[in-house]
Amino acid sequence: MYSGDEVRNALNDALRTLNMMCGWYQGTFSIPGGGTTVAGRVVYDIPSQILFPQRVVWSDKVLEKSPLSQTSNEWPSWMKDTSSNTGTPTSRWIPIGISKFAIHPADSLGGATLQVTGISNPDIMVNNNDTAYIPKEGVTAVVDYAAHAVQCKMQGMPFMQSLGMYRNFESLMKLNKYWSSYRQPNLYYDEQTPSK
Repeated sequence: MYSGDEVRNALNDALRTLNMMCGWYQGTFSIPGGGTTVAGRVVYDIPSQILFPQRVVWSDKVLEKSPLSQTSNEWPSWMKDTSSNTGTPTSRWIPIGISKFAIHPADSLGGATLQVTGISNPDIMVNNNDTAYIPKEGVTAVVDYAAHAVQCKMQGMPFMQSLGMYRNFESLMKLNKYWSSYRQPNLYYDEQTPSK
């Protein structure tokens, strides 16, 4: 009933969706453009391999994460601060959206290594013998999500029967999720019998 591509796409989608919530695949990558700081530069790009940054290391020193609003309140001129005009070394990183971050104070000398650790995307499975490494308790959640996804094109009873798989996926994800503040959106389906 389903092509190999449909099943493979559903499995890849399930694996990536659960990985975003559970953080199974993580990695550390240097910032783009040489992996080192530029003198006086404040804002940097998050490496493209990282979905959600969790930690930034500057010259082998883990920086403190500081929210943008807090940083702006405590250091109103933080965009102009450098390690030379403040007298303190770089000590914090500030997430800005999903693709950028800032360091404070900016490295006035430049040339220090800057690495980002965070949740990364798993490789896309293309062939039937490709493998994904996940905890064994995640296998059922991936399979249930994928099974529901391929049945979404169906109507009537096959689709309604797949909702149980989706509910099971939701339950398993709640047990394994990395983000404690995540709230699964409520989905409601009209379970009326189809008209003839």
